[in-house]
Amino acid sequence: MRSVFRIMHRPAQEEIPLTQAERLRLDLQLAKWELDCAYAGFDYATDPDLIDCYIFKLNAAMKRYKFLLETYHALQDTARDQNPNTSAAYAGSANSSL
Repeated sequence: MRSVFRIMHRPAQEEIPLTQAERLRLDLQLAKWELDCAYAGFDYATDPDLIDCYIFKLNAAMKRYKFLLETYHALQDTARDQNPNTSAAYAGSANSSL
């Protein structure tokens, strides 16, 4: 079945080992991409079964994104508690990187 909408390419996964924070950021980008794909599919679905399918995909993608975002923020809070001298740097990078 040929789709009538165009979606950006999936975010590339790097081959080098990543830190936990970098891996979470990459997973967040992937979850955002999956969410955008599910919204795009839902927008163009006309068959009731496909609409149901995209509703399930949207719910799953939203829950995954929310989980990853909460995990990322918890990791940043832990890092900030361990090194209070860099709390200002973490506060600025948390909002700009996502």
